[in-house]
Amino acid sequence: MSSHKPVMAQLMNIAPAELEARLSSFFPSADQRTAYTDPEIDEIASLLGLLGSCAARSPRIFIVLRMIGSLNRLHELLEHGFEDVWLPVERHSLPPSFPPHVRSDFVKAQAAVLTKSINLENGRHCHFSVDEPRPFEIQRRLGSGAYSQSFLGILMSPVAEMDLKSFLERLCANMKASIALDGVQQEISSLRAFFGCLAASISFLHDNRIRHKDLKPQNILIAGGTVVLTDFGLSRHFTDGQGSTTSGPTSATPRYSPPEVAAQESRNTSGDIWSLGCVFVEMGAALQGVSIDNIKEIFESEGTK
Repeated sequence: MSSHKPVMAQLMNIAPAELEARLSSFFPSADQRTAYTDPEIDEIASLLGLLGSCAARSPRIFIVLRMIGSLNRLHELLEHGFEDVWLPVERHSLPPSFPPHVRSDFVKAQAAVLTKSINLENGRHCHFSVDEPRPFEIQRRLGSGAYSQSFLGILMSPVAEMDLKSFLERLCANMKASIALDGVQQEISSLRAFFGCLAASISFLHDNRIRHKDLKPQNILIAGGTVVLTDFGLSRHFTDGQGSTTSGPTSATPRYSPPEVAAQESRNTSGDIWSLGCVFVEMGAALQGVSIDNIKEIFESEGTK
């Protein structure tokens, strides 16, 4: 939620040695600090970023480890997927390889970085007094006073970075251009994992007696390295007495619909499996650098609709 862009701009022209010294000033050798403010954490994040540290996105974890003299554990903790939003953690949540005393020290020291912005990042309500530093910038006021115009503002993060269609298109473009090899390999690994995630998601829906009825890459979002199903506008929940079978016209996307939908015949949960198979074809093709547009061209040349 917090933004350290203004701080970053002020530090851009400072020499690395001075950046290191400025970072060290936050960690006195004696009279260990007991708390850090959001602006201080923002500046530490900026310093870490300019110094090329992988901890720039998790400054609170960096601070806690440096406070307890266990900075050598940083990479191990980040490799386990730990991020600032995980805080506070219990001893058992830390990697098993951490010695008991390091776990205890970490749990005790983390209180120093549990600012209000952590609550915001974890979706909890916060109240900031007038003179208290805020982890956000005020752009304009929604309203004030008893008689002035008032508005309701909702702070929301994007649900996802992109949909699966955009993900596949970007992957194919990067593979074709042979750029950012490390990033391409990471995306390929993620895409391979999506097969199991999507199959499990559809299985979960059907186990709970729900048909999606409009599965396609545009209705699959990429969020936090995993996939999320969306757009349940055509979905159907079927009870024990009704069953999952329906018939008649539908607004589902023809390209991913089973033959019985095109024929307006009876269909059931197997329709979702057909649609998922169509999505899997495009995902498998993307792993070979074949885009959705390429598949369309092949279908058109072969006479397949």
